[in-house]
Amino acid sequence: LGVRTDRVLLELSESVGARLRRKGLRAQVVRLKLRFPPFETHSRQRLLKIPTADDLEIYRTVRALLHDANPAEQSLRLLGVGTSDLVPEGTRQQSDLFTAPDPRARKALEAMDRIRDRYGKGIIRHATRKEET
Repeated sequence: LGVRTDRVLLELSESVGARLRRKGLRAQVVRLKLRFPPFETHSRQRLLKIPTADDLEIYRTVRALLHDANPAEQSLRLLGVGTSDLVPEGTRQQSDLFTAPDPRARKALEAMDRIRDRYGKGIIRHATRKEET
């Protein structure tokens, strides 16, 4: 995957995660939409063990879906990230002992949301790989 594709996937994942948190929801399914010339559309989705609104969890999932789709030999016209099977934030879920959500990560995401709400969407982002020159 290219650095540019990674960056776009992360931006889309941040946007989806922020919308989920703003509405007090978590998603059980993460979806990736791909469009190739001439308007050939493919979609992939993955069911998560624990519903999430975490930007990085969404990003890691769509990145894996893109890798599995193996679009390397084709150029992409469109990338889309979405979620479904939404549940309210307070819904109790059976959590896995080794994948329990980190409360510090949640606080960091909420702080990033507040900064974006105050100063604009592009003011703060998660880090990505350094662009190759």
